[in-house]
Amino acid sequence: MILLARGTCGIGFIGLCLNALLPEPSLLAIYLLGLWDGFFASLGVTALLAATPALVGRENLMQAGAITMLTVRLGSVISPMIGGLLLATGGVAWNYGLAAAGTFITLLPLLSLPALPPPPQPREHPLKSLLAGFRFLLASPLVGGIALLGGLLTMASAVRVLYPALADNWQMSAAQIGFLYAAIPLGAAIGALTSGKLAHSARPGLLMLLSHAGIVPRHWSVWPDADVDFRRGLSGAVRLAERG
Repeated sequence: MILLARGTCGIGFIGLCLNALLPEPSLLAIYLLGLWDGFFASLGVTALLAATPALVGRENLMQAGAITMLTVRLGSVISPMIGGLLLATGGVAWNYGLAAAGTFITLLPLLSLPALPPPPQPREHPLKSLLAGFRFLLASPLVGGIALLGGLLTMASAVRVLYPALADNWQMSAAQIGFLYAAIPLGAAIGALTSGKLAHSARPGLLMLLSHAGIVPRHWSVWPDADVDFRRGLSGAVRLAERG
């Protein structure tokens, strides 16, 4: 599943590269190939994360998660900067071409993964499994609060879709836009460097509450309704702090 998803993403990048080389690139093709890459990338990441406990052991799961987060965030920092420089010098096709090459290169270390068959379990309809997951979140305030905080932070990070419009107003170059996209992952990478100590914290819920409260003020300047979602997430964070 992991190899198939990664290889399929590489094919999508090749399609985007070929589309960019056309005299009149197709916007519909960009949307469809973007959907293609997003779908299969999500499958691959989900399968890789599911295999992590079997590869590193559950006792090392938090440390492995911190390392995974750090490498992902560092890639998210470096790739926009390189992409911005390539846009300013080589063009869009070079970006997609290098993305395809990099995706296929990542298949090489994945080839050494051992066989990881799923444990025997009764088969269940995917929709029933999804509903069972939602019921579990509602029945467990701790896990549900974490999921709620993650969802709110993901939506707050969606402000990046406004960067191209902001770049026009601020008259930014393509290279500068790349640095702008790299700013948020850089902060996340710095946070991941310290997350390994959370396993030894007596109050991890309190740390999550403080971190959540610390990042919200920066959104008030660009998101007038941030206080509403902050109050929703705060209730879940308070429960985490009380239990943590």
